[in-house]
Amino acid sequence: MTAAVVRDLAPTGVLRASINLGNPVPAHGTARSPGGVTVDIAREVGARLQVPVELVCFDAARASYEAMATGRAGPTSASWRSSRPARPRSRSPLRTC
Repeated sequence: MTAAVVRDLAPTGVLRASINLGNPVPAHGTARSPGGVTVDIAREVGARLQVPVELVCFDAARASYEAMATGRAGPTSASWRSSRPARPRSRSPLRTC
């Protein structure tokens, strides 16, 4: 990793990763003992950057986003969220022949 990448992702020397414990697919456990894919990714990124990792855990994606938007989780925190396909705005009933 270049020094610029490390400065961008961990400007304080610590990678702060936002973990959404409200969705059991990417993360699970408690704030004291989180686990799952997003935790593994955060730890691997920290290892590759050669910086410590701080896991900042939330019970919902909205809380995680709000914390980053207001600076409570750090403006450069790493955040991995699951995405869903866009849903249609209106649902028309199925028509039968």
